[in-house]
Amino acid sequence: MVIFAARALIGPEAFANWGWRVPFEFSLILLAVSIWIRFKLDESPVYLKMKAAGQVSKAPLTETFAEPRHLKDMFILGCK
Repeated sequence: MVIFAARALIGPEAFANWGWRVPFEFSLILLAVSIWIRFKLDESPVYLKMKAAGQVSKAPLTETFAEPRHLKDMFILGCK
């Protein structure tokens, strides 16, 4: 949508010369806003309880992608 809007607003020739950068710059603004929102949010009470009890995973990505029992769930979620 941003690309189509930028193309329509500045024209195809200007978009080819310099306008293709506009969507990337817009995404940087969105990234900054999302990071700001994330830092303003508090952790959930459930996560804080788990963290206090030492039940939080040390390597969540490794546990998720290395264990075969999770591969089936990821496949099912990827197909939806």
